[in-house]
Amino acid sequence: MNKKKVVGLILEALTVYYSSNCNLLEAQKITPRFFYKQLRKPYYETGVEANIRVVIRKEGEKCIAILAGNHDQIKQFLANL
Repeated sequence: MNKKKVVGLILEALTVYYSSNCNLLEAQKITPRFFYKQLRKPYYETGVEANIRVVIRKEGEKCIAILAGNHDQIKQFLANL
């Protein structure tokens, strides 16, 4: 699956996650390997496979996707904060 499709799937599962009151099982109905974890406030990481992840920043009720990349790119982003 190409990167754009994976990111689209991640964002779709994330939408289901938030609209279901943060129910991980509901999001995993979209894709069983969906994960969501806090990196450091206000940054969170979400993904559906090991290769591509999306970093989001929470601002109140809003979530802003700010980076899609692999583990090393996420690590580099966090190091530069």
